[in-house]
Amino acid sequence: MTEMKNDNFPVNSYQYAEQMRKSFDPDRCEGNFQRDIHLDYHHPLEDYLKKKWVLKTLDWLVKPRREKKQTRLEEIFHSYRNPTAPIGWRIQYAPFHLFIDKMKGDVTADEFKRRVAEHGPVVRGMVLAARSVLKFGLRTPQRFAYPLFAVWNFTNRCNLKCNHCYQSAGKGLEDELNLSQKLQIIDQMGETYLPMIAFAGGEPTISPDLMPVLRRCRQWNIHTSLATNGTLFTPKLAEQLAETGLYYCEVSLDSVDPERHDRFRGIPGAWQRTVDGMKVITSTPGLRLGVAMCVHHDNYDEVERMIEFAQ
Repeated sequence: MTEMKNDNFPVNSYQYAEQMRKSFDPDRCEGNFQRDIHLDYHHPLEDYLKKKWVLKTLDWLVKPRREKKQTRLEEIFHSYRNPTAPIGWRIQYAPFHLFIDKMKGDVTADEFKRRVAEHGPVVRGMVLAARSVLKFGLRTPQRFAYPLFAVWNFTNRCNLKCNHCYQSAGKGLEDELNLSQKLQIIDQMGETYLPMIAFAGGEPTISPDLMPVLRRCRQWNIHTSLATNGTLFTPKLAEQLAETGLYYCEVSLDSVDPERHDRFRGIPGAWQRTVDGMKVITSTPGLRLGVAMCVHHDNYDEVERMIEFAQ
């Protein structure tokens, strides 16, 4: 059993589990929590992907082309019911557009365009998934040629002194990447069709490189999210983040009690600054807020109150 300790917050998974068992109230659990899981489920798509003509078509749709930046699959989605798309695309890919109409079911064309065809990260994920099937076959779990998701600890710098920090964040590291190197990494990940990047830290909003890197992600149609303590958010910062295409901000809040949160985060007044930052995020068009609560032995009894507070 591994135990991490500091003066105020001993963290022990066994002790935490024991505390949770003692506080468990079976009367609060409704319904039957048992269900059968069939692990040998067979999807009809598996049969199609065994056919040579299907695999050849899939390869034709997603293989890289030197003369063009986009794959044919991207062109198909871009030109789907899009009168501004090149006429050549609309004619060439008409059979695929009819196939989309048949397969989308009850979903309207406008909804399909909004959620899939015009949502770059989704299309990028499809290209990556198709290339992975071509390379490894259809598997359970599926093996991917490149990652679907990356978490980037953008900087080690931080303005809090959290008791549970596994990075010992505070000062920046001597070998942290410069802006040019960070942009090169985004370009490399973009070329692999990585669909999503989550930026964390340290506290990523401290870094002046965050905005240009987020803008480069938008150029590649990479979906971005941000894990932050929220203490540095201002209306101007939130507006700038929204303009880069950032969609989701996950803010760390560990207690509805300001004193308890501040004690865990190591800085007086952190709770109020975080809550103020959350309000800024929710009032900024284009940004969505998520609350991340680090549950430990000193606050596990607050989970329900935290949900109510966040709502």
